Amino acid sequence: MTPEELRPYVEDFLELYATRPILKNDGGMKAPHCFWTYYWLRKLQPEVVIESGVFQGLSTWLIEKTLPNARIISIDVYFGSLKYKSTRAEYTTADFGTINWRAVLGPKISNTLAFIDDHQNNYERLQKAYNEGIPYLIFEDNYPTTHGDVLSLKKILSGDRYIIDVNGRQTWYTIPANFRTNIQNLCSYVESPPVYLDTNITRWGDSFQSHGCQSPIFSQLEPGWEIFKEDQLDYTFLAFVTIYKNAASNVPA
Repeated sequence: MTPEELRPYVEDFLELYATRPILKNDGGMKAPHCFWTYYWLRKLQPEVVIESGVFQGLSTWLIEKTLPNARIISIDVYFGSLKYKSTRAEYTTADFGTINWRAVLGPKISNTLAFIDDHQNNYERLQKAYNEGIPYLIFEDNYPTTHGDVLSLKKILSGDRYIIDVNGRQTWYTIPANFRTNIQNLCSYVESPPVYLDTNITRWGDSFQSHGCQSPIFSQLEPGWEIFKEDQLDYTFLAFVTIYKNAASNVPA
């Protein structure tokens, strides 16, 4: 992904993003992750998008506008924060992990993307997608080892231990030895780099470099791109995953 390849995507995204119905999405996705979600949706053109984690509805709007013909299934345990409700999305409070997706989607499951932004165990979400035959996933909550309230794929691929941080209370856990190998056997993992960064200090006060952050795509912003500077600290290593068609082994339960 070069700057030359991404520039037209950025320009089209910003034109769309300027029309977003929710201007203040604190606690939800901001411009860096919205862009990468837009990029992967446009590149893949899935027939179905399962959105696990809705919050105020900005991601639903983004999916709807990027893929005007896709079926959208939006999941959350609580819709009381919803500010944008799609007329196209199918809303449910059933957990992603409990739904028989093969029965719900039929043959379209082979061209389905699951957008995971629900602060649940990402390894279990990957396991469910593999077992159901869902080939593509975006993990928005892809926190580094020492931060965040969820076991992310990044944590698993980065080391043997990780922190779960719940409202400032940090607890260390050990990653089961087989988790990393299972992920590597099941899928390709692409960590989307920052669109723009002019600092090495994260929102947590440590360095992006300490978390293996890639270099930003753009070192300078063009006029009209200022939102990427404003929201740069909301970048948390969003990952795109493609499950191999002939995965070597299943993820153990």
